[in-house]
Formats: sequence, C-alpha cells, structure tokens
Amino acid sequence: MALAGLLVGIPMFYTAGFVIVVPLIFATGLSTRLPLLYLGIPMISALSTAHGFLPPHPSPTAISQQLGADLGKTLVYGLIIAIPTIAIAGPLFGSTLRKMEVTPEQGLIQIKQRTDAELPGLGISLFTALLPLILLTITTALDPFMPEGSALRPAVSVIGDPNIAMLLSLLAAIWLLGLRRGSSMKEIAKSLETAFKDVAPIMLIIAGSGVFMQVIRTEASIPTSGNPCRA
Repeated sequence: MALAGLLVGIPMFYTAGFVIVVPLIFATGLSTRLPLLYLGIPMISALSTAHGFLPPHPSPTAISQQLGADLGKTLVYGLIIAIPTIAIAGPLFGSTLRKMEVTPEQGLIQIKQRTDAELPGLGISLFTALLPLILLTITTALDPFMPEGSALRPAVSVIGDPNIAMLLSLLAAIWLLGLRRGSSMKEIAKSLETAFKDVAPIMLIIAGSGVFMQVIRTEASIPTSGNPCRA
C-alpha cells in the first residue's frame, strides 16, 4: 500500500492522488477484511511524503530553484529521505492502528469488477506513472558525462526540465493508456478536461499564495522612515 501511494504520489498533485487512492483503500479493505486505517495510513503517508519531498511537485521544485539546487539531485536526496519517512509514518505507525475498526457509510463506494482486457498491464501502468521520475533520473545521471560543448547537452537539459518531463509523461499516457487501447481522442479530451477542472483550483491557490507572500515581503522591505502614512 505504501509503494502504491508513492507511485501515485510522484506524478500527481496531492488532491488528485488522494481522490485516486481513497477508493483503492476502501476496495482493498472490503476485499481483504483488513482494518481501513491499517491499510490507509501507509498509502496516505507515502502520498504526502512524495508531495512534500519529491520534484516535480510545486514545493520541492520551488525550493530547489530558489536555492539554485540541481533538480535531479534534489529528487535523489528526496528519495533517500522519503523511504525511511514513509516506513516510519506508514507501515510502522499504521500497525499500531490495526485494532481500530472504522466502518464506512453504506453506499459510500461501489466496487465494479473489470476484466483483464479492460485494464492496462502492470508494466505499462508502472512505466506511465514513473516516467517523470525516470526522465529526471536519466538526465541527472547523464549530465556529468557530457562535456560543455556537447550537442546533446541542450536536449538533455530540456528533457530534464520538470515541466517538459511532465508534458512528455502526459503525452505518453495519452498514447499508452488511451489511443493504444482503442479510446477515441474525444474520450481522452473529455478525461483531460475533467482532470484539468480538478487541478485548476489547486494551481490557483498555489499561485495566489505565492503572490500574497511576495506582496508581504515587498511591503516589509519598504522603509517606513519619512513616510507618516506608513508609520
């Protein structure tokens, strides 16, 4: 469950990932008869850790850019810290809640069984979810081996940008999980429209909070001497 939460949390914003993992927690709990908190805490802790520690999420990406840190190294160091954090906050803490019974409201979740033909393969699913991580890791590993005048350096730098890595991952998901499996472009566009509606308020809040923080910093840096109104 912790691994699944980490895989979901790496490419997705927290709110979108939470919407995905909660039905998985309920479905797994109903099928295995295990306590929901025992299953849910490891998954949610991994989701939260990925959002707080790992690029290309907004906070670690912004911090690495402000400090001038290499984004790929930030990802590697973030994984080193994230693994023990998830182990302690997830399975270890979740095991202490195994005796706490939580009964969800009837009709809260509907489990629909799907055939294997309706579901993508495990390899394709993992590759699509981890593609941003794969691209950032590869570009970081290649950087020390390329001389300054190398013709490949600009291309690697572009691919290693978090925005480009996420765009390439999105295009790969559209092909691998959509067009390649017989979905029409209209169906994919509708799915993307729904996803954009979900993530747009999050981006608005993040951008608004950043602007508000900058306004406060600017106001605090303006001297008050000689200005009776500000004094």
